[in-house]
Amino acid sequence: MKRQLKIALIFLGVFVVILGVIYPLVVTGISQLFFNHQANGSMITQNGQTAGSELIGQTFSDPKYFWGRLSATAVFPDNADASSGSNYAPSNPALLAAVQARINALQAVDPGNNQAIPVDLVTFSGSGLDPDISVAAADYQVTRVARIRGLTEAQVNTLVKQYTTGRELGFLGEPRVNVLELNLALDTLKVISLSSITVTPSAPDNLGVGSTGQFTATGIYSSGSSADISMEVTWASSDNTIATIDSNGLATGIAAGTTDVTAVLSGLTSPAVNLKVIPAAP
Repeated sequence: MKRQLKIALIFLGVFVVILGVIYPLVVTGISQLFFNHQANGSMITQNGQTAGSELIGQTFSDPKYFWGRLSATAVFPDNADASSGSNYAPSNPALLAAVQARINALQAVDPGNNQAIPVDLVTFSGSGLDPDISVAAADYQVTRVARIRGLTEAQVNTLVKQYTTGRELGFLGEPRVNVLELNLALDTLKVISLSSITVTPSAPDNLGVGSTGQFTATGIYSSGSSADISMEVTWASSDNTIATIDSNGLATGIAAGTTDVTAVLSGLTSPAVNLKVIPAAP
């Protein structure tokens, strides 16, 4: 009996040392050495301050930021100590009310946006802590964020692409955008303004009556960058009886004569481009 007890105590002591001391130290050492970022919570820092974790969502309600998923965690949204979903059935009035409230909030801060609202922007995540949104949900918010911050949509779209993660292993899941990382990056962007607009071609070929010709508007910004803004400007022809121009910059010859084509955006007007319309070939 004493011998068995002695053996049992020896094995207990050995396994306490192995599993309670050596194993945790080895695993901790390996994780800190090879997976330091992940082992310490995948924390995101900015200017030397911890802003949050890549893995835990945060609530943003200011319209100058991208908004993430709704959270149903207890006490307050995105509470990492109380991960949970809403557990509402699709027909539950409380769920329908929450979805409608979110729709109303999105429309209130961006009344001119007529796009369909992606479903992940108006529903709760299963964990209540989802840090990501779909690419569609990010795209839906680009115009609002750019307008409020005085940025170009091209600038904001570039950031969205930068913080988009593809499918796991190339085929699992869907591409996603980390909201916290994207919003922190937004705060580092400098506001740039539109300096001038140029229209090309600056010396267009003669346009026949009934024929069409494409114009392109390029915006030059205070940063020195440029972008195609043909879809954003307001196009104008000085004489619509000679030629008209649609919202895409496509001119159509109406009658023989000359007219000036211009593009307008943010109070700036491009130099006029003279367009000559000639009679259609017999």
